[in-house]
Amino acid sequence: MLKTCTMLFFCLMAATAAAQPPPSGPPIPSAALAPCNPAQSNKPCKAELGVFLITNTVRNLAQAKVDATNAQLAAQGRSSRASIESLKQWRPSRFATQMLNQPNSWFVKVPYILTIKVSIPVTSDRHIGIPIDVNVFCSGWQTDSSQVIIRSQPGPASFEGGNILEDVFNVGNYIDAQVRSSFSAPLPVTTPVPNSKCSAIDGSDAGTQATDDDLIFWTVPRRNLVVTDAIAKPTIEVTFDSLTRLPARDFHNNVVYAESEAINLHVYANEDGLQKALTMREGDVAALNLPAVRLDARKYDSLVVIGNVDQPPNDPRDSAFAVAAKTAGFGAGSKIMQIPKWYSRPPDQFNPKPTWIRVPGYELHYTVRYLNSGGLAVDGGTNTVRPPKVAVPRKTLIKPKTP
Repeated sequence: MLKTCTMLFFCLMAATAAAQPPPSGPPIPSAALAPCNPAQSNKPCKAELGVFLITNTVRNLAQAKVDATNAQLAAQGRSSRASIESLKQWRPSRFATQMLNQPNSWFVKVPYILTIKVSIPVTSDRHIGIPIDVNVFCSGWQTDSSQVIIRSQPGPASFEGGNILEDVFNVGNYIDAQVRSSFSAPLPVTTPVPNSKCSAIDGSDAGTQATDDDLIFWTVPRRNLVVTDAIAKPTIEVTFDSLTRLPARDFHNNVVYAESEAINLHVYANEDGLQKALTMREGDVAALNLPAVRLDARKYDSLVVIGNVDQPPNDPRDSAFAVAAKTAGFGAGSKIMQIPKWYSRPPDQFNPKPTWIRVPGYELHYTVRYLNSGGLAVDGGTNTVRPPKVAVPRKTLIKPKTP
């Protein structure tokens, strides 16, 4: 039975909303880090960004939007005018992204409520409330090209105001419609922070009720350090071996979704992803022949493996994920992940609404190896013991040049 793509998407959203893959990073900066000092550029350090700078930027962007709105009102011959009434900020806090079938990450959110007053002659003013989330990411935190990225995301605006005379003369809705037609919410803005390599991130309210001392801070990794490509380090190696299509039937014994499926397989080991196009029938076993994913084990407390099967042309996606902690050796060994399919059972005398049924669809076979500093698996890569700490060879540090 062919899948109804749109309905299945919403079903899958509801079925997995509480089960998105957990974030694998970035971590919280160490409390022992010293503030960054150009004279010690080879050591990890802590960089800071005052939230008041973000607040000033939000206010300036909002004022520019208000000025543009007033210019538009004046050009239309209207006497209404807009102004910023207040901008309220809440403390910065760490949150995780909520993607259902892609790697998630931690970020710092600074929530705001912007209130704009629209002064209207003769009648009552209107007040427009706009929630704005300013999210600060340490993008690519696990790589050498990491950067702090700031993204603002306005939410839906709320409109308040009016009086009883407007209701009596039935003009309140008309005035509200006029205000809405002349107002457009601020657009999302993405701003990279220059020279902001990072490997961990967090926010702080400095333990006070005031907002002027709130901070975003991140770890700046070691800089000006030359290392060889063969540097010894503990490594997680994930190999995606094969994909098996399982027999799947609905309650009428029809095939779920099609006899032959042209699919796109998307897999992730933490943030690193691979994909492969396949055509499969029930019972087929496809060797994937994908390159192994190798991760620096020192950077992670867990391994999150995600498997997605997309069904073109509309690409509804079936997904599954597995998590293994560092304390459990990242789950080293041969693994099988079962990726489900879904079908809809019509309403009956016991269920007045359609019921979505989950059945096994695919099996993803993969292998996890936990390698020590010499590139050898610890007990064959299947034990749950962390590899021993090793000395990391390094070349001479490059000292900053003096003018």
